[in-house]
Amino acid sequence: MSFFSKKNIVTNACSMTLMLFIILGVIYILYARREGFLSSGNFPSITDNGLLAPPYGDYKMFPKGPCTPGLSKQTYKNEWKLYPYTDMSSYAQVTNNKQYWSTPCNGTSTPPEICGGLYQKKNIVRPAPVPPPPNYPQNAVRVNYYVSRI
Repeated sequence: MSFFSKKNIVTNACSMTLMLFIILGVIYILYARREGFLSSGNFPSITDNGLLAPPYGDYKMFPKGPCTPGLSKQTYKNEWKLYPYTDMSSYAQVTNNKQYWSTPCNGTSTPPEICGGLYQKKNIVRPAPVPPPPNYPQNAVRVNYYVSRI
């Protein structure tokens, strides 16, 4: 039985191709793939601001001190009150999907100590509502509620 027979070459080629794919896969995992959540920069300077603090977000951080910013004294007993709750069986057009948050805590933080220790409360400024179009415009074609052509 020869090592270079047609049958041995076919079986060895399949196993060699499989081994090549396994080696290339390990090399790809070890060297080509990089973590996407790493920030660029030196370690102490990139941890000075939180993710929701300016320039990336709108929440101001607590001033630096011996214990702040850090963990708060929040407990599960107090945190559940931050969860938005609305009565869904009423005819009022309300949902528990809040659009404007004064703090990034929404009542579901685990552990609760991380809620309220980093960011200060934000003053919420709601934009003025857009006035509706006139009900009966002069010389205009209406489509449902809106004017389609003046």
